[in-house]
Amino acid sequence: MPKLLKPQLLILFCTILAGASHAEQHNHRAMPPVSIQLWSLKDDVKNDFNGTVKKLSAMGFDGVELAGDFGPFQNNPAGLRAFLSNQNLRISAAHVSTQSLSPENLPQTADFFKAMGVNILVLPYDERAYQSREIEGFIEELNRINTALNQRGFRFGFHNHEKEFDRYKNHTFWDAIAKGTPDNFILQLDIGWINKAQKDAVDYIKRYPGRMLTAHYKAKLAKPIEGKYPIIGQDDNDWAEVLKASIEVGGIEWIVLEQEEYPLGLSPLEAVRASKKALDHIIKSHNH
Repeated sequence: MPKLLKPQLLILFCTILAGASHAEQHNHRAMPPVSIQLWSLKDDVKNDFNGTVKKLSAMGFDGVELAGDFGPFQNNPAGLRAFLSNQNLRISAAHVSTQSLSPENLPQTADFFKAMGVNILVLPYDERAYQSREIEGFIEELNRINTALNQRGFRFGFHNHEKEFDRYKNHTFWDAIAKGTPDNFILQLDIGWINKAQKDAVDYIKRYPGRMLTAHYKAKLAKPIEGKYPIIGQDDNDWAEVLKASIEVGGIEWIVLEQEEYPLGLSPLEAVRASKKALDHIIKSHNH
């Protein structure tokens, strides 16, 4: 076999490095961290915040998404940050109310969450988001909040429920929000509610590339089906395709598992554990 000339060796070496780098980037993208929306265990959190969080850490979660209940740290954001850090948990985002983001309250809200180490705030619900007469004014308010929070070092977005996928003009209310906000505005898709609205989650991920960043992976049946349950892996959703689109198109940085229903006599903690186990398997399969 003839010897390779030095320039050829250099080209070969660079090609191998580039391939390895691409594979490394793919593997990194293929493993977004997984947090848990604490609303999934709202009663457990209310009764024993610290103990519940420790159980979630032991279950293998990388973080938590906050929903307004901070347990004994209600007025101690730095203390909550330290407690979570001791449990090897980060805060993927916090759900905050419209009132807390009003012009007079936003500065205080921003300071509170900054002390907690949060950099993503999400508005989880506002009925104006699916009201024809109010949607345009609501979008203006979302843009005002987004600008104000961006100036303070936060990223901001909105979370869907079912009615945002009702028809509005020639598309849906969700499309109106997406098109009326800038690219840095987070579209936090709740996969369960999209499925309940009988829309295609993968289609909506692909409609607005790079704007997902954080998404709720929640099982919610579009309609009752014998033998199917609202547990990830036991429902009617193609989670492998959702995960693939989330990573390749959605720009997802955090998968947020959420469990709102507890079928088969499962406790909230047992239902979360079942969905987490299935989600871990789906992620592992994607990486292979």
